[in-house]
Amino acid sequence: MKIFMDYAVFVVAALLKPVTVFTNRLKNYNDIKIIGIFSAAVAGIAMLLNLIHQIILYVRVPILESTGFMRPPTVTGHEWYWGNLSELPWVNLIVRNFFIYLGIIVAIAAVYFLAGKIVRKDATTFQRTLAVATISAIPVILTSFILAPILGWLHVHLAVIIAVLALIYALAILISGMNHELDLQEDDLRLYVHVASIAVLLIVGYFIVMQMIEDAFSGLF
Repeated sequence: MKIFMDYAVFVVAALLKPVTVFTNRLKNYNDIKIIGIFSAAVAGIAMLLNLIHQIILYVRVPILESTGFMRPPTVTGHEWYWGNLSELPWVNLIVRNFFIYLGIIVAIAAVYFLAGKIVRKDATTFQRTLAVATISAIPVILTSFILAPILGWLHVHLAVIIAVLALIYALAILISGMNHELDLQEDDLRLYVHVASIAVLLIVGYFIVMQMIEDAFSGLF
């Protein structure tokens, strides 16, 4: 239990002071089992937060009031209809989403690990790139499923702004951590590694998303 508490403290510190923590403390975290459990826990939290968000969307239904002939109805309020829970795709929301979130984290770690091995054989270990990838995912998860929905009730622009800021901060954490782990002396080489790694992730992610969209619409026709 103490190990997990120490790791939780390390994660909080890494979110607040990523450069300092990655420089001084990341080398002490090499247990692949602990880091794997931590990554799975973060993916599980993301799945749970998304599940709660989807439940609210399904059961909080708008109350519509007609405003006259040929006019769209207006929303006068909301009511909770728990019967809609039976329509939720529980397997997709729990099992599929968990593996999607975990797969994203592992994919980021794997791409950077392979890139590091290509440019420098002794650059880093997979468990440390996995730790960096997991920590960098936390700001996006917390913002996407907690802060952005709350701020979205106030104004949609606030939700967009906080989501963009979280993404930028997550990328900053990722790049900072991977810079330390890869330990490349040439600035140009570091730039090429980041561009190549992020490009691979975006391209693969694009095709996965497109395939998911195609599968979703294929069942409608």
